[in-house]
Amino acid sequence: MRTLLIATALLWGCIPSKSQKTERISSSFELPTRRPPKIKPAPKPGFIAFDSFEDSLVLDAQSLSAQDAADSFYLVGCDRSNIDEELEEFKRGVDKAVNMLSTERFLEPTTAIGPSGCIFRISQDAYGISDIELDKIAARGLFTVVSNTTRGDTIKFYLQRSVTWMFADDFFLTSFEADVLTDHSCDTYCDITEQAIGRIAFFAQQGINPQNEYNNENVFVGGTNDSPIAFGSRLIEHFESDNGFLTATADSSLGQPDSINQNPFTLEESLANSNGVGAPITNKIFKPVAREYIGVLNNGLQLFRLEDAATGLAVSAAPADVVQDTRGDGLEQVIRLGGCAGCHSKGTIGYTDELADHIASRSNFNSDEKELSRIFNRPVPIAQILSRIDEGQSRAVAQLGIQNRDRDPFNARLITPARKPYNSVKAAAKFFMTDQQYRDCLESGNDIAQNLGAHLGGAQNTTTLTVLHDNFQGVIDECGLFQDDEI
Repeated sequence: MRTLLIATALLWGCIPSKSQKTERISSSFELPTRRPPKIKPAPKPGFIAFDSFEDSLVLDAQSLSAQDAADSFYLVGCDRSNIDEELEEFKRGVDKAVNMLSTERFLEPTTAIGPSGCIFRISQDAYGISDIELDKIAARGLFTVVSNTTRGDTIKFYLQRSVTWMFADDFFLTSFEADVLTDHSCDTYCDITEQAIGRIAFFAQQGINPQNEYNNENVFVGGTNDSPIAFGSRLIEHFESDNGFLTATADSSLGQPDSINQNPFTLEESLANSNGVGAPITNKIFKPVAREYIGVLNNGLQLFRLEDAATGLAVSAAPADVVQDTRGDGLEQVIRLGGCAGCHSKGTIGYTDELADHIASRSNFNSDEKELSRIFNRPVPIAQILSRIDEGQSRAVAQLGIQNRDRDPFNARLITPARKPYNSVKAAAKFFMTDQQYRDCLESGNDIAQNLGAHLGGAQNTTTLTVLHDNFQGVIDECGLFQDDEI
């Protein structure tokens, strides 16, 4: 586990061993000497105000050992609780999402704390999330709060960090780069999951040498012109990785079309007869514009990757003329990393291979090409692989209380709602305010009254995620939020 700051260790009478990771070398946060203000009555029954919320964090942090506290971070769903959303499915979404970021071997549910059950504590060590990675998420978050209250400073002392919590939807919207506002060309998601940016290095991480796998006839290749998301032809490779199976799709585009009917082979496939060092056995090589991958993490959950086929580099969104998100959730149709889990919540999306019969029955393929197809285009083993992938996914999510027949709680409760328009009620929750408190706040402001003026007209009016994000700090500043009231 991460070692504590030396000052904290001395305070608690424990010096970390040299074998432990040391990421902090001096204390930046001290325990406040002033007493926090009394907690005010809630503005309405069951509502979680900010002072009460922070009090729950203080009580939990104080209950932990010094080392466990410095390894902790809080994901928050109190904004959803305050607008009367149930949190049972929400927590399953949080549990799934944080484990989809994990580099560790075991699945670990979050710990719900506080009387409201809307705060979820994570241990960085349980998921392999470093301080640097956590700081990156906080810096790139859309609704990151740095509390300036006495309780907030107390939590900073125990956790020894400036940002001690984030709204759960914002944390994962940022981590999975699931919106244009959090798109960093996979620098966030790839960093957290320790996924290599380059294609060759990525395959090596999976324990795969593509050419060797083809040479040894261990790869199965399928193709379809009837993908529910792809505009053009799609070639699909199935590799066995260290953790299970890696499925890699190669797609043409509207702007750069290619056809598996004319070009049904991969480059590695065409070189398999010469162990990758001779002349290709065929020049009918499919030329993809983009690639998508679904693999298996160390803990059994899904790993996702989107890739620019020309450069072999990871990206966080697929080109709009290659594939489209067809879920009909009212959002843009660009497929982003965060959306992959929604489409594949039950595992694979089955397909009927068109290559085997097509190549075998066409005279424009020679005997060598037909032999390649007999070796690599094998629908029965492909169907078996897809079934095994689905079974593995079902077993993994079941450990988090999610059944394969369930909708994806990660997208349904975290990603999609966070991206949809915000009315005054939904926006108010991001500030731990009731709808009326929020509108009173806007009316008393300057820039925010103009920029978020739609919310003054009633809950039927909305603003976009972008507008709320752009004015989030402005509301905090103009309304004096997240600080103690002056005496």
